[in-house]
Parts: sequence; structure tokens; C-alpha cells
Amino acid sequence: MKNRFQQFALVLLCLTLVCQKCDEKKKEDFELNGKTIATIPPSDVWPPRLIQEDILKSYQKLYPLDLASSVEKTVDSFPVRLVELRGWLRDIHQKANEENEGEWKDWRYNLELDPEWLDSLKIDFNQIFKVGNLYIDGTDWVRVGRLIIHVELNGWDDSIRTMDKGTNGRPLNPLYKITFPLGWQTYNVDPQARNVYWPYNPRHPLHWQDPLKDGQYVRMYGSILTDDPHQHDKTKIQGNTIKALWNGLTREESDPNHPARWTEMHSPDIISVLKHKDKKETDTAVAICADISHTPQTLNITLRPPGTKPRPTAHAEVTELVGPESDLGTITAGRIAPTGSSTVFAGAFINNMGDSANISITVSYSPFRTGLFKAIYRVKWVD
Repeated sequence: MKNRFQQFALVLLCLTLVCQKCDEKKKEDFELNGKTIATIPPSDVWPPRLIQEDILKSYQKLYPLDLASSVEKTVDSFPVRLVELRGWLRDIHQKANEENEGEWKDWRYNLELDPEWLDSLKIDFNQIFKVGNLYIDGTDWVRVGRLIIHVELNGWDDSIRTMDKGTNGRPLNPLYKITFPLGWQTYNVDPQARNVYWPYNPRHPLHWQDPLKDGQYVRMYGSILTDDPHQHDKTKIQGNTIKALWNGLTREESDPNHPARWTEMHSPDIISVLKHKDKKETDTAVAICADISHTPQTLNITLRPPGTKPRPTAHAEVTELVGPESDLGTITAGRIAPTGSSTVFAGAFINNMGDSANISITVSYSPFRTGLFKAIYRVKWVD
């Protein structure tokens, strides 16, 4: 009898261990391949769509971004582009964002893009990282920054509203206009936003993983789009001027081809924490603008690959990706263009110093021609 009991206990233990292994495998697979945490993903609730300002005026603020490897779906007759991005979490907000005197709630993050992941998907660096991404938090004539895109997780706000234009916490999608999407919860994440329902806990998306924190290597899958240049911010006169100059003073903010738009993931249907990954290259974006009153403009920076030199024979390799927004004819000091080129300069002058590289370029205004240059520099260790 005792032997039978021991055999039964052993079988039960083996089954328990097998089940645990299966459960761990399912979780790992979901972390790497899952498309949505909630039964109803936020991309189904908040498609980029027309905003009706009044009876006579409507405009589109957000446009889906057709990146390589992205897929399209249609929500309430509007196209949505979905893509998987990986990178390092930056600047995680600790409470819900509030705009327009309490008429909007979302949770915000920043994601520093993993260049190796972009390469694996054949995503054009200059397509996903636009001029506007450099002007989200700065208004200088010469801008330098990392490849960081903004991320917003929209919540569904149950507070009473006096009017509804589709930008006050309630989607225009008729399926979710009256009541919050099935399965969404408040999660008690912010006492100032206790009436806001979220598709998942904004601070802790997958309950079996650690809460989100700065520096984690994560995977996001969701709606990828571009936002308008925000030239309507009357407190940022210089920034508005620079953004307007990038589009030649000819396009409306709502024009999807406006160069000063910026890329966002809005909203991510899933955020999962992956195994830690060290950065293998330094990726830096620059944008230079020169007008009649601010010319010339010069950039001079030194870039170095991340970490320590891996081998005595290693040296810095620099790749310059010049953006299509650039006007190469306005470069007055830089790298000489190849023979037969229609322009004198092809980009910045790159002085490789072995362990680092100096990037220098001057852009100037000429009559009725704004100086414009945008590029991304990838610096890594090679033998």
C-alpha cells in the first residue's frame, strides 16, 4: 500500500512538473509572439481617423505608417497598420497623462529602437524616425538625438463629458462609444484617473513578469502611425517656425507628407519584457535648419560605439543614412560628392579616429532656399 502511495505521489509530481513546464512554455511563446493582451485590443478601439471639429470642418491628425513588415487591418472603415518593434524602454510615466483640461487620458512611454531588429524587418530608418521625432522636446536649429519614438496607450474615460469630438477620452467607434470595451479595467493605477479603463495594467502589462522600468528590453506590437507637427503650440514660436521651414511653408499640419510629423506607436496592443540585451551600436539622428536670420548652421559632434573596445583590432565603423528631407544643395561644408553628382556635397565630413568618429557639416541659407539636412549615423565596433 505504501509503495502504491509513493508511486502515485511520484506520478502526481511528474505531472505537476510537466504542467509547469507547459505553462512556462506558453508564457514564453506569448511574450515573443502574442499580438494582444486584452480580448479587445486598443488598436480596435482607437483607429487613426477623421476628427470632426464642427459641422463644416474635419481633419485627420493621425495617419497609419506603412512600414516594411507591417500589416493592415480595417477598423470602423479606417486603415490601421500594425508592426512589432523592439528596443529599450525610456521615460515611463508614473501616472496618466491629462490634456485639454481633463478631456483626455493616456499612459505614455518612450522606446529607443533596436537597430538590429529594424534591420531584420528591413525597415527604413529614415521612414520610421522622422524630423519631427527630434523636435518633440526641443526647438534648436541644430538638433541631435537618439532613435527614440513616443508611445501612447489610450484609456477609455468614464467621466462625464460636456461635448464629444472624438478627442475627449471616448472613441468615435460606435461599438465602444457608450460603454468600455469588454475586459478593460481601471487597475487602480492612478487615483487621479480612477474612471479610466485600460486594456492592461499600464505599469505591469503581463502579471507574471516584472513591472515595467526604464532600461528594460521590450517587445511592442501595435498601431504605428504619424502625429502632426504640433505647430499649434503658440508658446513655441521658434519651434513652429523651424517645423514650417522643413515643409517649405506649403503644407498644412494635417498633410501626411509633412516632414516634421513624428512617428508614434499609438496604442501598443501588447508590451512584453524580453531578455536583457546590450546595445551594439550608437545610433544618432541629426536635423539642421538654416533660414535667412539663422545662417549658417554647423554641426560638430564626436560619436563612439557603446561599451568598451571588444578586441585590440576593433575600430569604429560609421554608416551615414541621409534622409530624403535633406536639400544637399544647401550644404556648404561637408563630404565631397562623387564625380558627376548634381551637388557639390553628399553629406557630412566623417573623420574616423579609430575608437570614435567626428561628424561635421555646415548648412546655409541662400535666397529663397532654406538650408535643410537630416541624417542618421550608426556607429559600431568592427575588425
